[in-house]
Amino acid sequence: MLLFSWSNATTLEYWDYLDHQEFVARNQSLVEFHSIWRGFWAKFSVRVVDLIPLFLIILFFLL
Repeated sequence: MLLFSWSNATTLEYWDYLDHQEFVARNQSLVEFHSIWRGFWAKFSVRVVDLIPLFLIILFFLL
């Protein structure tokens, strides 16, 4: 039922509206905070940073 309502052209407009409202609600806090907080998330949301836990897990299993 949900998939049909999303794929239907008449109700897709409502889904897009809900999606936009959800996006604004979740990301508004990043706009209001200091630029240090935004910089933190920008730096740590890249794939290179994902290597840190990888090496920690490998180290854990080797010891």
